[in-house]
Amino acid sequence: TYTDIKEREVTPILWIISGSIGGLLSLMEFLFDPDPPRILAILLSIIIAFTVGFTFSYLGLLGGADFLAFLVVSIYHPWKPLLIKPLFDVMPLFIPSFIIYSSLSSSLLAIYFLSSNLLFKRTKLLKQGGNFWRKILVLMIGKPIKMKDFMNSRFMYPLEEIKVLPGKGVLRRFRVTVDVNEPIEEKVEDIRRMVERGLLSPDDHIWVTPGLPMMVFMLIGYFLAIYLGDLFIVLFISALK
Repeated sequence: TYTDIKEREVTPILWIISGSIGGLLSLMEFLFDPDPPRILAILLSIIIAFTVGFTFSYLGLLGGADFLAFLVVSIYHPWKPLLIKPLFDVMPLFIPSFIIYSSLSSSLLAIYFLSSNLLFKRTKLLKQGGNFWRKILVLMIGKPIKMKDFMNSRFMYPLEEIKVLPGKGVLRRFRVTVDVNEPIEEKVEDIRRMVERGLLSPDDHIWVTPGLPMMVFMLIGYFLAIYLGDLFIVLFISALK
């Protein structure tokens, strides 16, 4: 988590070592108590983690290290910890609640961004051209900063596509999808060149969204899954009834 906060990157070797140790511990636990459903739990846990992690990575919502983290947790915890009784306990698998809590924890930032943008009256973009709902999403996932701050920033992804069109000047268009694997340095250099050519002012604003250290939210999701358990699965089952 510390490495992810500092560098937004976790070396794969860490997950390889952790996964190997976790696999060995799970194997030893199974050998001491060779209950056949445990094999099914291990397979289901890995399949769920792989499917969700791969999908999120393909959509650009997770980096490669985050994907590996999902797999490692599924290997360490194919079932819930035996010595801790969660508040809500309706299924033996640990990974579904872990994924739900991790995802919801990161989604809470949308409330923060929307509240902050409304509080500081950063709503001028609503008067600009373009799709209204796309601009609402921008308010929920980003904030405006000055061009000069963006050029000196780390881990900031632009929520605007800024291009120079011959005879039309600078064209700006909002976007709401960001790939965590896209090269930020190229975006920064594009903006820097436009500023140097006088097409943009260093004091102009650009809407950005921060590259989130997902390990922080996974850590939150991990402890919530251990102690709170299957709350959202219980709510889902109740809703079906």
